[in-house]
Formats: sequence, structure tokens, C-alpha cells
Amino acid sequence: MNKSLALAIFAWIVPLSFADSGGFTNSGGSLGGGSPVSNPAGTLTISGGNLGFVSTGGGTVIQATFSTSSTVEGCSGGGKGGHITCSFTFTGQFTGTLTVNGAAQAINGSTSGPFSQTNTCSGSSIASGASCTIQVTFTPTATGSASGSLTITDDAGAQTVALTGSGSAPVSFSRTNLGFGQVAVGTSAAKTVTVTNRLNVALTFSSIAATGPFAIASNTCGTGIAAGANCAVGLTFTPAALGPATGVLTVTDSANTSPQTANLSGTGAQPVVLSTSSLSFNSTVVGTNTSARSVTVTNLQIVTLNFTSIAATGSFTIASNTCGPSIAAGATCTVGLTFTPATKGSVTATLTFTDSAGNSPQVVSLSGSGQ
Repeated sequence: MNKSLALAIFAWIVPLSFADSGGFTNSGGSLGGGSPVSNPAGTLTISGGNLGFVSTGGGTVIQATFSTSSTVEGCSGGGKGGHITCSFTFTGQFTGTLTVNGAAQAINGSTSGPFSQTNTCSGSSIASGASCTIQVTFTPTATGSASGSLTITDDAGAQTVALTGSGSAPVSFSRTNLGFGQVAVGTSAAKTVTVTNRLNVALTFSSIAATGPFAIASNTCGTGIAAGANCAVGLTFTPAALGPATGVLTVTDSANTSPQTANLSGTGAQPVVLSTSSLSFNSTVVGTNTSARSVTVTNLQIVTLNFTSIAATGSFTIASNTCGPSIAAGATCTVGLTFTPATKGSVTATLTFTDSAGNSPQVVSLSGSGQ
């Protein structure tokens, strides 16, 4: 992302210098100042908030510490012929010491974070009434908000421009948690995840895979997509057993955040599910009706559910029925019941659904009390 700042300058007669603030820029890559680091020899780089020291020797385990007047950082990594990394944050200029296996090396650097600049203001001065342009580039190294500043130093002092931006993941999913809900065992449900390439270069895919009872059903991504483009990955959930199931969609690609993952979940269920397995009615005077209570039937199959019979026993009566002879795949219907006790005391009975599903009949326990 580039933005330009045009400056109208009047009688600037001293050299201009520029500094950005945020994380670290590359300071040149080689150790400089102080005594040379030995045992082992190596190369120093500073970028992205990390100071890295890479051994060129290979015969000695690397141990290192980075310190300034305000902080001391232990460094991770090491090993024979390996490298260490110290992570820290500064704003502006810094002066510090890198100690490698007891040998100290003075280092100097400056911060620039995700902001950098180029300008047409180079030179000792510009004429009265003339202008020059500073172009600022934002190159985020992490997701989330970032801030910094552009400082222009001249004979009038220092002028500062605040810089802000937001880094987003180079590759994003439309959903990172994909739930399939209840699916009848032995059947499948489908959902889609959209993959978006937010890079300014093409994205190349190495693999796209799913684990568990989840499978890739379709894929428009191919081997890669252009900068700013998106593609769709279709997934199916085919439970082999009752109960919850989980899996992961993993996309491996050329982005530096690869692999990207999305959590997958679903529940294996019976082909036909009832909203309850039991209904209890309030105590009621003998010979009078209670208010109706209902049971909802859900067809989780991918085919129509045909009913042979829906019947209640004892002192319970079907007062309403929206199920009819059948319901479509994925549909629901409701049966309402009333309780009319004929005698005093506790009463039990059943509501039974007989249908074309593999788990037929489905039974609801009914209870009430006459008084």
C-alpha cells in the first residue's frame, strides 16, 4: 500500500533526514563496530522484530544474549552450525550489544516497522516555493493494527506524520469453524468454504485435505489462484456412528502462514429424531382434558419419510397432527397430545411412530395423574 505526501518547502537550507518507527528493518546484515565476534564467526541480520545470528563455523554450540540500556533478551535457538533469534521491540535508534559464546559485539540499528519511505527530497536543500514528495509503503509483518511515524528533520526542527495500517492474513477462509449439525448415520451433508488470496502475487496450492468423517467433495482451487482471487472447497460429512465427530480442513500453499486450517464438526444421528423421549402431564381431574403438549419429528434422511401409523395408548389422545402420510427429506412435523384420566392415580402410556426409517418405530413415554 503506497501513499504519497507532497511537501511545499520554503527556504530549507540544511540536509534532510528521515526515520520511521515500529519494528526493525534490515540493518545491512553484517556485524559492525566493537570487537569482531569469534567462536563462532557469523552473520547478523535484523528484520521483523527479530535479531538473528547465523553461524558460519559449525563447530560450536551458539549461545547469545542481546542487551541495551533498557532491556536484556535471552536468545532462542543455537546448536552447532545453527542460528539463534532474539525478539524485541524498539522505537527509533538503538545501541546494543550482542554477546555470542562470551564474545561481545557492539551493534547499532534503527526501527522502521512495517512502514518504509522513498523520497525526492534528497540533497542539502530545496528552493523556496519548491516541493518534494515522500512516498510511504506499508508492508505488514503480522495481522492486526500497526502504527508508526514518519519524521522529517530540517532547519525548522522535526515534523512528524502518524502512520497507521492493519495487516490481514495473506490467505483467509470464509469460515474457520464449520458445523454440519445433526446428520443421519450413513447419509451425507454438504457445506462450502471459500478461500481468498489476499496477497499481491499468485497463491500456489500444495494440498487441500480433510480428516475424520469429512471429505473434499469439490474444489475450484486447482493448483493455484491469482492475486486477490478466491476459490471454493466443498466438503461433506458422512457420519459412520452416532455421536459427535470432529475433523480439520487443511490447506497447504505458498503463503508464509501455510498451512491454514478450519475446524470441522458434526453429529451422527438416527435417521428420525424426536424432540423428546418422554412427556409428563400435570395432575388433572378425572374426565377432564389437559392442555395439549407436542412432540416434533425431524427427518434427517435424504429421502422422504413415510408414516405407517402414529398412535397413542391409554388415556392420551392425539389432538393434532401435521405429519400427514409423509414428510420430505430434512423436514419436520408436530403431533399434539392431550391427557384425559379415566381414574384417579398415576397413568403411563406411549406415543408410537411407525415409519420407513431404519430406526422405526420411535416411541415417546407418556405419563400423568388423575385426581
